[in-house]
Amino acid sequence: MRASSWWNRVSSPRLELIAASATIGDASARAELMLLDIMSSPPEYVDAAILMALAIEAAGTDTDGAKIRDALRNVSGGGQAFSAGQLTELLTAIRSGADVDYKGASGGVNFDGFGDVVEDFIVWKVVNGQFTVVNHISSAELE
Repeated sequence: MRASSWWNRVSSPRLELIAASATIGDASARAELMLLDIMSSPPEYVDAAILMALAIEAAGTDTDGAKIRDALRNVSGGGQAFSAGQLTELLTAIRSGADVDYKGASGGVNFDGFGDVVEDFIVWKVVNGQFTVVNHISSAELE
């Protein structure tokens, strides 16, 4: 059976072409497909999509929510650091069983005990048409 109808509805012709050769049960192929067309989105969106794709890859499934949830923490903290620009290397490391730590396009994406990403918070203000930092709150202060 070929790619699901979801993959056939994607807007990018490049994705549609690649999706046509991916089978539904191939979580690795699906994870790679998710990464191809997101890099022009806001950094937080990029990180969310990349983390989901990485978790699917690490879990080896795209249908078992508990395994994917657990894999989210495994790919976002503790291991060898990879940036959003190193996706090929990151996927290779996951496939080889390495401990990885995705450092997101928006900053660190480590999950706390509640499943939230806690990072530094910056308060901006527009002064004379320019963004100015008003306050920087460290993640330690937020906890």
